[in-house]
Amino acid sequence: MNKLQNFVFAAAEACPDNRLFFHIEKGGADVDYNSDALRLDADSVISFGTYFNCLSVGKWMRYCAVRTILLCIEAHGSATVSVHCFSQEGERTLLEEKIDHRHRQEIFLSVGLTDALQDSLLYVKITSGQEPFLLEKASFQTDEQPRQKTSLGLVVTTYKRENFVRKNLHILENDFLASAEGNSSHVYVVDNGKTLEPSTHPQVTIVPNKNFGGAGGFARGMLEVCQSASHLNYVVLCDDDILFIAENFKRLIYFLDLVQDRSLCVRGSMLRTDRPWVQHENGAVLNKGFHFIPQNYNLDLSRLAHVLANEREGKSDYAGWWMFAFPARCIAQYGYPFPAFIRWDDAEYSLRLADNGLSTISLNGVAVWHEPFEYKFSPSMYYYEERNCFLARSIHDRHFNYFSFLQRGLLKIVGNAVMYRYESAQYCLRAYADALKGPDFFMEIDPEKLHAEIVQTKGEKVVDLSGGNGRKVPQALTKGQRGLLLRLLCLFSLNGHLLPQALASRMSRARGDIRHLPLLSNDYVQCFGARKIYYMAGDTLKGYAVRRSSGQFFSILLQYVKLSFLSYGKFCAVRRAYNKKYRQMTSEKFWVKYLGLAERNTQSKVT
Repeated sequence: MNKLQNFVFAAAEACPDNRLFFHIEKGGADVDYNSDALRLDADSVISFGTYFNCLSVGKWMRYCAVRTILLCIEAHGSATVSVHCFSQEGERTLLEEKIDHRHRQEIFLSVGLTDALQDSLLYVKITSGQEPFLLEKASFQTDEQPRQKTSLGLVVTTYKRENFVRKNLHILENDFLASAEGNSSHVYVVDNGKTLEPSTHPQVTIVPNKNFGGAGGFARGMLEVCQSASHLNYVVLCDDDILFIAENFKRLIYFLDLVQDRSLCVRGSMLRTDRPWVQHENGAVLNKGFHFIPQNYNLDLSRLAHVLANEREGKSDYAGWWMFAFPARCIAQYGYPFPAFIRWDDAEYSLRLADNGLSTISLNGVAVWHEPFEYKFSPSMYYYEERNCFLARSIHDRHFNYFSFLQRGLLKIVGNAVMYRYESAQYCLRAYADALKGPDFFMEIDPEKLHAEIVQTKGEKVVDLSGGNGRKVPQALTKGQRGLLLRLLCLFSLNGHLLPQALASRMSRARGDIRHLPLLSNDYVQCFGARKIYYMAGDTLKGYAVRRSSGQFFSILLQYVKLSFLSYGKFCAVRRAYNKKYRQMTSEKFWVKYLGLAERNTQSKVT
């Protein structure tokens, strides 16, 4: 038998409660963290119709040709075990069996899969008898034979996050690498901060590296996978500041062992650390303006209906490198990341793989927990986002032209300025100026020195505003605050920058001239007439404050007009230059030189 997935009863640090693992429908149950077993009280009902424990039937049938599912349970006690399927049509029971074992027994229940079940989730319910029931282990298995032996090359890029790395290495070393599933895999921790001690574990390598950002770290890790271990046939890229469970990687191996299409990639979904049952993103779709729209954003995965919706396959253009698995041979075929430092390295690589016909899917339970991105916001992110997007569009967007460039510039530069985010607007201006310098700028600049200069953010950086008189009571806005007349007034007065402060405040019809807005808000009308704005991160006391300045606004507007004229003559030439040198700047030879490594055999060992 070959496993498809193990049941997970808990992830205490990442998700303190049980809502992603099981639901207690009657009575009580608790997890024994010493033995990783689940104990049901007498006369209790527990459902495993959850994100981590239901089975996505369609994906295993379509990609792995699985036709029979075996439920394996190791338990003792008296209970009724039932297997259910859940779809848009509702829930139905596929089989039910009573078990009564005084000693630990291994029980197998078989479920045949039909085409009618392809859009369903399979899950288990257990009803205990008049005595407690102990469930020690459970898994879904199949009698399908593996098509390959999967060995993962895990690449983790880090910069001075020692606590996160040590914690995650502990999980990997003790729960994954030590298991039968992970004993042929290897972990490369690329240490851009050069603060970690060498590892004594035979399957873990600490790689000191220049601080050339996430792109530099992941490129170095790819080099190590290709040059050092030819048996590693898949690469898994992971952020350092994530929380995960070992089952993520085991489940990935189970799937890749059976997968028919060996070019298939798998993306991990991102869950929030502040609300661990809420998904931030399961892939993203690129719109015409080259903005990524997260798929199933803020989806509550504690509800089975939402898990089902999350498993529906649709178009996705982006797989974040918080967890992304792809065939190792892709590196030799399609190259390394472009030298982005941070931002757009993963997005551009996703587009590159898609352009070459590779598909990416997700699997329920293959996910990581990550701090929401808005908590890490700073204006310097705009610099990398806009500069690197210019390169990505030059390569992948056949509709990218001078006018679409100006349109995005207007949105990012003037758009931020009308929201009083003058510092962010300045970073966007610099981003476009540097992007227009062409590929030689990316290939020759010292990214570490540039980053040290870029991150010198003055004011628009998320900080804790709970102390002193930082956060004020939010001022309510009147219902007419978004009316058509007010929008026209905002347009013709450049969102009040052409008007005296006192007059704009009176015309806004809002109570007071201090406003509170979401951190990434683009609702410019809510800013009209404000003297000061607090941009706040969710329901926290974190954020930053900005003040209206007509002087700064018109300075930025003038710089945008200047950029528009100066870029007219060079836009097309720069775009052609990026396309001409694209392969060079994503090659192994370039990265070996760029990272200052000794000359090495540039012929990849991965086949």
